[in-house]
Amino acid sequence: MKTGVLWAAGLVMCASSAYAAESGVTLYGIVDAGIGSTHVSGPNGAKSSLTGVISGGFTDSLFGIKGQEKLSDDLSATFLLESLFDANTGSLSDKDNLFGNSAWVGLNSEHLGELRLGRQHTIAQQFGSQLEIASWKEMAMGATLKASDNYRVNNAVNYVSPSLSGFSFGAGYAFGITGSQINGQKSPMVSAALQYSQGPLLLVA
Repeated sequence: MKTGVLWAAGLVMCASSAYAAESGVTLYGIVDAGIGSTHVSGPNGAKSSLTGVISGGFTDSLFGIKGQEKLSDDLSATFLLESLFDANTGSLSDKDNLFGNSAWVGLNSEHLGELRLGRQHTIAQQFGSQLEIASWKEMAMGATLKASDNYRVNNAVNYVSPSLSGFSFGAGYAFGITGSQINGQKSPMVSAALQYSQGPLLLVA
């Protein structure tokens, strides 16, 4: 009986994969949960501890939909919709936006580069994240190099060039960003980065 259930589930998974490959649309996700314990020693010998289930220890828990449609031999239309959530409760990390992590559409060409429009990470984060070596997400590149922190901006246009002799560059512009540092008023934001990649060598600026 158990074998029959597993076999039926396997058929459904294979059929779903074939359909996704044919349509160019992929549903993906990560669930990261574990048990953590914190012990704190305070003044006068006071001690406290807390043990419980945590969500997103090594990486964020997320789900998303991505896809591409070939328009010509060298040009494809692409899109990405992605959400972060708390694996302990099932609630969205961004309660105001269904696809708070990413929501963009773009055009990709091997010879001309890639152009993306919508809510997305900054160019500095896209390039800087390639240098990530930390296994614990709270000690990631953004903890030491703030420009590569996990920023996402609305109303953004990002362009990444194709690689030329190992060199590529990216530039991004967000039309209206609201922040407390500008008294709640909207202001444009610019992001840029340069990288050199050759074999095992990767340099990002």
